[in-house]
Amino acid sequence: PPTLEQTMEEDMGDDTPFNPMEAYIRAYTNDQETLQRLCEQDAEYQSLATCLQDLVRQTKREIMVPMGPLAFMPGYLVHTNEVLVLLGDNWFAERSVQQALQIIQRRREHHRRNQKIIETRQANILEKIKIAGQLHGEAELPGGLQPDHTAPPKRSTPVGKREGDDIE
Repeated sequence: PPTLEQTMEEDMGDDTPFNPMEAYIRAYTNDQETLQRLCEQDAEYQSLATCLQDLVRQTKREIMVPMGPLAFMPGYLVHTNEVLVLLGDNWFAERSVQQALQIIQRRREHHRRNQKIIETRQANILEKIKIAGQLHGEAELPGGLQPDHTAPPKRSTPVGKREGDDIE
């Protein structure tokens, strides 16, 4: 997904004046779309893991083999413990179901880490939108934005102060 800085650079390229609020809203909605894609992919990985766990329980499984768009014929799946795993860029490797399940687990963990990063970034963007709205006298979030369940990181010092500054 594009970073906030990339979104702002795209805004600077055209002749219209730069509006940081619109850039924040665009970055937030881009992150929402990315989160939705990650959730869908995670659900697909979960479904695949369940299917693979069911397949490995039998050495031979009866199925209906497609013989075209409208015709099916009874057949069998054999070698149910062998699967091809996409490694990337159209490269495949033959793996056992157990190895494939480990790969799926690592990919799901990677998705969860990305989800947490995006949720944190979204919370930060919402905080910036709120601050910008307060400066402009707007009481609510623009564009129907709703905060997620994540909270922005806590500040150890007040806004506008740096650590080491005396508050007196």
